[in-house]
Amino acid sequence: MSVKSAVFILVLSACCICFLAAPALAISTTSGIGGTLVRGHQFTIDITGKPTTAYYVWLPGTWSLSGEAGDQPPIVVPNQGNVEQDPENGPYTIGSYRYYNGGGRTILDDVAPSSSLMPNTSYYALVTTDESGQAVVAFGTSMNTAMISYSVRVENPTSVNNETLLVQRGDTTVTGGAISIGAAAARPTKPIIIPTTITTPEQSPVPSLPETTTGTLPVTAPATTPTAPVGTLLAIIAVGAALCAVRFR
Repeated sequence: MSVKSAVFILVLSACCICFLAAPALAISTTSGIGGTLVRGHQFTIDITGKPTTAYYVWLPGTWSLSGEAGDQPPIVVPNQGNVEQDPENGPYTIGSYRYYNGGGRTILDDVAPSSSLMPNTSYYALVTTDESGQAVVAFGTSMNTAMISYSVRVENPTSVNNETLLVQRGDTTVTGGAISIGAAAARPTKPIIIPTTITTPEQSPVPSLPETTTGTLPVTAPATTPTAPVGTLLAIIAVGAALCAVRFR
């Protein structure tokens, strides 16, 4: 083999390696959100896209769930900033979006149906990024959440094929893959406090024991023989002296 041929083969191999290593724009906006979660907790999805741009967000492929107890997908937590949802009774402006490569199917076709426990409008949303292109969407789970794995899909008509979206689970550091809902007992994120009146039964009076006190007992002074008053002695002496004076006069 000539030197020129060897050099050509080496250059061609290097170009192929660089081509394979270069990142390509993903046409799919479906992302694994990773990790496991105990039912009754929330998780968040971080979205990085274009600034001040609206994106449709939902958990794809959950149409096979019934929406009844134990068979629901996670729901979008209501009343989030920059997150819009369709009214329960319509119009379904957001849910009517026909997603990319869906064969004409809409978001409403791709999520669980309404049930006696939850409307289907709880399973998707329209989120608008801030000026830096960031957005966060929180999803909630309960004892009614089906214990399966989920992924999240984020897109809009202009993002497909010409925009790279970064979608990742934001409430914890996770690796790739779908989020799995665990079977442990639920713990509400916010405890519900129910006021309760507690009646305390009257207690029978407890007889009091005589108190034991520590002190100094009174000391009784020994009895003493009373002495004659001094005035009486002087009177006796004076009478005796007077008698003697009369006797020896």
